[in-house]
Amino acid sequence: MRCMAPLMIILMALFVAQEASCSVKEDVKNGNVVYNAEDYEAALRRYTSALSKDPQSGIANFNAGAARYQKGLYANAIDSFNKSIAAGEEALIPKADYNIANSTYRMGAAAEAKDPKKAKEKYETALKFYKRAIDLDPRDIDAKYNYEFVTLKLKALKEEEKQEEEKKEDKQQQKQQQKQQQKQQQQQKQEQQQQEEQQQKQEQQQEQQQQKQQKEQKKQQEQQQKEQEKQQEEQQQQEQQQQEQQKQEQQKQEQQKQEQQKQEQQQQEEQKQKEQQQKEGQQQQEEQQKGREEGSVQPEEGTGQEEKSDEEKAAEERQAAEDKEKEEQERKEEQPGLEFYQSPQGEKEGEMSEREAKMLLEGYKGEEATGKTIQLRRKPVSMSEPAKDW
Repeated sequence: MRCMAPLMIILMALFVAQEASCSVKEDVKNGNVVYNAEDYEAALRRYTSALSKDPQSGIANFNAGAARYQKGLYANAIDSFNKSIAAGEEALIPKADYNIANSTYRMGAAAEAKDPKKAKEKYETALKFYKRAIDLDPRDIDAKYNYEFVTLKLKALKEEEKQEEEKKEDKQQQKQQQKQQQKQQQQQKQEQQQQEEQQQKQEQQQEQQQQKQQKEQKKQQEQQQKEQEKQQEEQQQQEQQQQEQQKQEQQKQEQQKQEQQKQEQQQQEEQKQKEQQQKEGQQQQEEQQKGREEGSVQPEEGTGQEEKSDEEKAAEERQAAEDKEKEEQERKEEQPGLEFYQSPQGEKEGEMSEREAKMLLEGYKGEEATGKTIQLRRKPVSMSEPAKDW
């Protein structure tokens, strides 16, 4: 690839101008000498001196722009080239456009690394001025060459910019994908956490339900146990009541038996007393009859004997009552178990010792324990056997 054509060699070939005044001409000429010696600062001073004398000088502005270009003052150089175009010198216009294009390109090249967008704009502006220079001077080979060179440069820059944009887009896409992936991961993590929380809640609810069921079951079991205990207590109470009723019935039966025995004994005693009285009356009658038959007693005395026999009869009755009480007392002493059972204390307590129960039972068995009582039973009495719950 060819390098860009040397700017000042071409420009210096155009610097033959005869219209300027002597002083301006001298300054421009002196400036060109030091310019060719590459003393661009001294050349710029000479051109500035000429412009102070003739600010509208096209050649002075043009050469001043060239000196500024060599110093890298591209924006100031463009300003000087535009002033030379404004001077209206037709021979300078295509060269000024060419130099403006070169200055603009240099500005773009300097900005390309840091600001590709600004460089692209500068390259496009440079192409416009190259195109104007070619249109004004189609024989300008350097302008054509530079136009093609900047065109390729702009195309490469655009491709680089496109690649950079694609890279940026790729990076953005990657970032978006990463963000999406991170978002998806977060969503998955959140869903997983929600599932875990739901699972924990379900487990807690199940545990609570199980605990509640266990409590209810325990409560039901306790209630059932209480009911069973209550039923057992009721059964025990019923059994106790039944036992008490049976005991009461047995006591009633025993009392009835005792009352029957007592009545029989009273009847026997009364009958015995009657027989005794009858016997005594018969004896008295026999004695009276015997006295009468013997005739040893007078009729008057017989009346006194009758009175005396009444007294004797009363005494005998008293004696018989005392004998009866003694006999009853002896009978009670012989039957302590029966006496205890008949006593109010026995009825109150409702219980008897094994010895007393045995004695009472023996009282029904025969003559071994209570023969006297058995002997007084002249009439058979049907009685049920007592319950033997001891």
